[in-house]
Amino acid sequence: AVLSWHTFYQATHKLTGNISNRFPAVVREIFAGLCLGITGSFLPVLMFFRRRADWEHFMKTYTSYLPLALIAIAFFKLLLTNLCIQFGLKGGHFFPVIFAGVCMGYGMAMLTCGPDGGHVVFGAAIVTASLLGGIMKKPLAVTMLLFLCFPVKMFIWIFIAAAVGSKLITLKPEQEPSANYSKQ
Repeated sequence: AVLSWHTFYQATHKLTGNISNRFPAVVREIFAGLCLGITGSFLPVLMFFRRRADWEHFMKTYTSYLPLALIAIAFFKLLLTNLCIQFGLKGGHFFPVIFAGVCMGYGMAMLTCGPDGGHVVFGAAIVTASLLGGIMKKPLAVTMLLFLCFPVKMFIWIFIAAAVGSKLITLKPEQEPSANYSKQ
């Protein structure tokens, strides 16, 4: 899951970057704004959660979504985030990636443990940590950042997952570790 998710993230980042370079800045930003507005109208769950209450509401109502829908939301959020960033809109990728990781984690945990399993939050934490670790390449920073979303008692598991995610991505044969740092 981590490798396919990271591959999708890198591919959409590169694709949206290549497309955005062909247009002037005003056209890029208008297009990104339209995509964001249309998406927000039809799928408001993809918009940024500004308040802690929004996160808590999502974490209480995740069972109202199908597991595959949560996984699809995660992939679509990555695509939308890369499109917005590459087309010139302000913002970063940390919190959208956290949201996508939580969606994917809930979806994967629901597929394996069932929707009411006691390990769903643990699964979401592990998947989110490994995905964010693969992108940031800094397991301790990922662990500290995820303290905002998950219980502190999961500290060691989140750190291990972030470390594995950061190392697993560099083990892909077609990707050189030094190439990652030169592109950022």
